[in-house]
Amino acid sequence: MNGFYREGEYWTLAFNGEVARLRASRGLLLLSRLMARPGREVHVLDLAELSGGDADRTEAVLDGTARRAFRDRIVELEADLNEADAFGDSERSALARAELDAVVDELTRATGLGGRDRRSASISERARVAATRAIRSALERISQALPDLGRHLRQSVRTGTYCAYAPDPTRPIDWQLSAPQPAAATLRPPMPARLAIEVETSRRFVGRVPERRMLEEAWSSVPPARPMVVLVAGEPGIGKTRLVAEFAAAANRNGAVVGYGWCDEELAAPYGPFSVALGHVVELASLALLEAHVAQHGAEVAAIAPVLLRRVSRAGDRSTNIGADRARLFGAVGSLLSDLSRQMPLILIVDDLHWADGPSLALFRHLAKADCGHLLLVGTYRATDVSRSHPLVGLLAALRRDPGVSRIHLEGLSPGEVDELAGGAGVDVGGAEFLYERTGGNPFFATEVLQSIQQGDVGVPTGVRETLVDRVARLADPAPGLLRLAAVLGREFRLDVLTAVADVDIETVLDAVDCGVSAGLVAEMPDEISRFGFVHALIREALYEDMSRSRRAQLHLRVAEAVAQTVPDDLRSLAHHFAKSPMPGAADRAVEYSRRAAEQAWQLYAYEEASLLARQALRLAEAHLAGDERLLADLLVLLGRSEIGDGRPEAGKASLRRALAIGRELASSELLADVALAFGSLSVATTPAEIDEPVHVLREAIAARDDRDDAQHLRLLCALTRWLSFVAPRSERLELEGRALAMARRLGDDVLI
Repeated sequence: MNGFYREGEYWTLAFNGEVARLRASRGLLLLSRLMARPGREVHVLDLAELSGGDADRTEAVLDGTARRAFRDRIVELEADLNEADAFGDSERSALARAELDAVVDELTRATGLGGRDRRSASISERARVAATRAIRSALERISQALPDLGRHLRQSVRTGTYCAYAPDPTRPIDWQLSAPQPAAATLRPPMPARLAIEVETSRRFVGRVPERRMLEEAWSSVPPARPMVVLVAGEPGIGKTRLVAEFAAAANRNGAVVGYGWCDEELAAPYGPFSVALGHVVELASLALLEAHVAQHGAEVAAIAPVLLRRVSRAGDRSTNIGADRARLFGAVGSLLSDLSRQMPLILIVDDLHWADGPSLALFRHLAKADCGHLLLVGTYRATDVSRSHPLVGLLAALRRDPGVSRIHLEGLSPGEVDELAGGAGVDVGGAEFLYERTGGNPFFATEVLQSIQQGDVGVPTGVRETLVDRVARLADPAPGLLRLAAVLGREFRLDVLTAVADVDIETVLDAVDCGVSAGLVAEMPDEISRFGFVHALIREALYEDMSRSRRAQLHLRVAEAVAQTVPDDLRSLAHHFAKSPMPGAADRAVEYSRRAAEQAWQLYAYEEASLLARQALRLAEAHLAGDERLLADLLVLLGRSEIGDGRPEAGKASLRRALAIGRELASSELLADVALAFGSLSVATTPAEIDEPVHVLREAIAARDDRDDAQHLRLLCALTRWLSFVAPRSERLELEGRALAMARRLGDDVLI
């Protein structure tokens, strides 16, 4: 069924199996009135529901004061435009020129021959102009969201004094022009699996009325181009995820598309939360929109959301050089979200920002400040885990005074709300004050204590960690031991990896996991078969911290060996588990996997992550493999490149200088070339010394090549040519460019030629 109807602040449009939701506008309303009377001409006053009694009255378009204000503004804009052009500020120049053109057009429209006032047309004429503009604007928005519908309406709708919707009579179209009843609505997008589990949990949701209202007000006030941001903070277990899940579920019932991603404490993969959230949203987007995005921007977003490659078959052919420019990736993500938000109401949630990797924080900051469409961006974090040196502090500081950012700090429930929580669980704890004093009103803590009482515990445990550990210990064997192993794997875990680590049959693991599910400790991830996760991070933390360090080290080594057998491409996980197991024979593999994971992160623009992994590899190599000078130098080069990409050029140059000293000591031309090319990747130089150092290192590396023709030598020549543009005479640059071009021809390098 084709649909064109309004639901609250949005219109639902359905045509040829494609569905979009657009924010309400007058043009959409006028179109719906025409579509309700197909084939009939409607006078513009009837269409706009205006009275024609004053149709012949005219008035000046602009009075004298308005004309003077317009002319003064033209003078200001011309001065602003000249200044922007003088400083080479293209963005400011474009904005000034656009406003100047609009002001001049308006003044011209209002002024007749000899500077006389131009009189406005009659009400009928003004209604015709306004209706035409509104309908054309609506058709433009529809064409962007649903190209087929836009094409049909452009061919069928006529505007003027008499307007009409006149489709081809030989191909009639049935339209649903009124919103369906709730029971009949079928266009609601699915909720992300993790949020659906959070909402459908047996725990009762109480309180949080003001906080829900703040989220709803932020959602209703999102501007057309810039996102609104809501940051939700609080201690562990205070109900941050549950709050945003309840809000998102309500918005989803009204047609909003919700993307949800979460950060992992132990295995923070680059862009991990955005990979999950964008993947869910891309799955719901129309194919026409995705194809149009790929045609314009290529497949940059696929570096974060690989599902794009599956949905758009041509995306693989439009991919670009990964690892070259993170700004291009962020711009592509923002553009995609902007396109999506014009098609459907969009909410993006990133949970547990205190565990977020550097690249994810950088992308969150970019989206919060960029013009990326009609979007609500929600982030949650533990305020108790954010110290002054925490990476999240930079993001919070950057957003502190932004008017589009709202902050919610969750406190504990009140005694009355705790009593309501206990009543919902059917437990009489002898008064709300007793439970409130034990838990401080923390919903998760209160729920765990209530469940302990329901299981027959005559006393209330003094600490929630002990409560959680005790709940696991009560399970039938071998569930407690296997869940402890799962805690070493992380917040989420795969059954095949857990089976390999435990060295038992799959049936035993399934029975143990099912036992955890029945106890409300573990949940199955519905978006992936054979993948489970702890229902709350605190459960995993309690089990993990309850083991000794020696025990954890042994288990991490077993996990690393199992992952290497079952998921050998999971470099980040392998690097993490081998690094956590300082056992004999594990150091070299910890270094190797950390290095490979750092290189993989670099290719994904995840410079912060690459820096952390390269530094981890270097630290392990210095502690266990100090005699391998070439390995240390290679890791220093990797670290230096990553730090430069991370926006810390001084730290990067310090690492490269250490690698350069080793390269000179080893007399390795290959190592010198690697160091020089890393120096050549610097993009900022403001003093002669900052220019001289890369030039000197590049010259040294070129001299060590003995004029050999190879790709690395060619890259060195090109890098030196770029740096010499700052300091060398034109003749020297031309000579170097000639050498590079001749070598490119000998090597058959078509790109440079």
